[in-house]
Amino acid sequence: MTNGRTNTDIPADCKECKNWERVNDRVRVHSVLTTVVDKIEEKISAANFKPTLTDYFKGLEALNNLVWGSEGSKEITVKWEDATLSLRR
Repeated sequence: MTNGRTNTDIPADCKECKNWERVNDRVRVHSVLTTVVDKIEEKISAANFKPTLTDYFKGLEALNNLVWGSEGSKEITVKWEDATLSLRR
């Protein structure tokens, strides 16, 4: 998932751009997030992966945001009733 670029691969004239600081920050954050996602994918594919209920809800929220955009609700209410789980948005 990583693109393998390093800071030394970047042309000098790019670093002189007025937007360089902002672009460089985004590239750095992208690199960190890519590393995190790669490590999570490794754990998920492991045979002994045991997600928690919190992991499930975070995944559900991420999937919902991916499909529907960020226009969904920002709060999920979880209520246990008679040993069944009900979700309300």
